[in-house]
Amino acid sequence: MEDLTEYGWIDNKADKARRNMKDYNVMSIHGISDKEYIEEFNLDPELEGTPEINDAMMDVVGSMNLKAEKERLMEEGTPSDQAQKEAFRITNNKRKQAETHLKAVTEQRGY
Repeated sequence: MEDLTEYGWIDNKADKARRNMKDYNVMSIHGISDKEYIEEFNLDPELEGTPEINDAMMDVVGSMNLKAEKERLMEEGTPSDQAQKEAFRITNNKRKQAETHLKAVTEQRGY
């Protein structure tokens, strides 16, 4: 059999399993794959095809939100220490909303 790897095709069990792998991220309904999130946000590849990808994404987004909120508050004149505390409060509230949304989605999808 011809070696298809030179064409970018891989014909092995791992690749076949990956092609049949279910995406668990909450945005998969919109066509975003777990693999895309893993590559874009440098997540552990072992998260692909597991519900835990959502927890990792909440951590990444939470970190990004914390930084953005603190920067925004400081640009508005809030002192750094106070901006950090307020940014944490805002980010924590957003995380709670995301967790509620995730719970609803996972219950709807049955996992």
